[in-house]
Amino acid sequence: MATVAQGVPAVIATLSLLSWAFPTLIPFYTFIPANTITGHLYVWNLVTTGVVETNPVVGIFAAAVALWTSSELEPLWGTQELVRYLLISTTACSFCLFLMTLFMYMGGIEGLFYMYFGGAVGTVMALLVAMKQGNPDSNLVPQVPLRIKWLPIIFVTVSLLWEIVFPTHIPTDAEIGGAPQRGTHILHVLLSWFVSWFYLRFYQQINGGLGDTSNTFAFQEFFPEPTKAVVGSIANGIFKVVSITGFGKELIEAEEAAARKAEEENLFGTAPSSESDRRRQIALQALNDRLRVQKRENPTDGLDVFDIEQSAETAQTPSPEMVREANDNV
Repeated sequence: MATVAQGVPAVIATLSLLSWAFPTLIPFYTFIPANTITGHLYVWNLVTTGVVETNPVVGIFAAAVALWTSSELEPLWGTQELVRYLLISTTACSFCLFLMTLFMYMGGIEGLFYMYFGGAVGTVMALLVAMKQGNPDSNLVPQVPLRIKWLPIIFVTVSLLWEIVFPTHIPTDAEIGGAPQRGTHILHVLLSWFVSWFYLRFYQQINGGLGDTSNTFAFQEFFPEPTKAVVGSIANGIFKVVSITGFGKELIEAEEAAARKAEEENLFGTAPSSESDRRRQIALQALNDRLRVQKRENPTDGLDVFDIEQSAETAQTPSPEMVREANDNV
């Protein structure tokens, strides 16, 4: 049975190669803002643009990243949640891009409104953000000190450098109406970054909770250590403005709940949430290792329901012995 981890990379690779071999197909499944409300009404492009790249090299890269990340995320989230996440992040990113180009069109900058945007890079960004949330402290390659949590900012930086070296040519009035030209990658990447984080931070429903309000997934945690304080101050300033207007009341309450939790941890002398989360992950890994060793030594002794429930409770709240072991391994 095909899974998301198999299907998404296959679709990205196939459509990317088709767009390279048959350029006339590009307007049918890439996102051209003008086609969304005028002319053809290709509204499905809000979704299909997330699985196509007109550059076959970028398309194959996107397919490879999608294969790796989806294979990691699907067992954790389940197929339904992963599909929902990809649909929401792709559609919301395309809609934000549509609004941005529409406002620019109304302001006299019409070229972007008629360009096409293949959004597989947006899908890559969304999957990298999800990987940072799910397994931030693991290394990309064993024995190589490149943490998964650094991948989103690395991808943004590479996309920005690409845009500087190969700047997007915005069509002039005389060129509008001819063959559509390739839009900028960086807009798709930046919008996908924020939309994906926003959904995971406040709206994802998984394991009985709503969003990930832990300090380790705050927006400033995407940035290098020297810049976190500045980014955090800017983000807090924006958050205060939002609080004053009363917009997004549920988001404000979620952030306040996260702040109270962090304050309680500090008050009772526990480690900050980022450190707690890291130690909890180490403790849970130790538990998994013990269970695997026990299973190998006693293959006939399966875990009964009580054992499974006890393991689940232990996974949620590591024992003092496991925490001490985790502290020794830090």
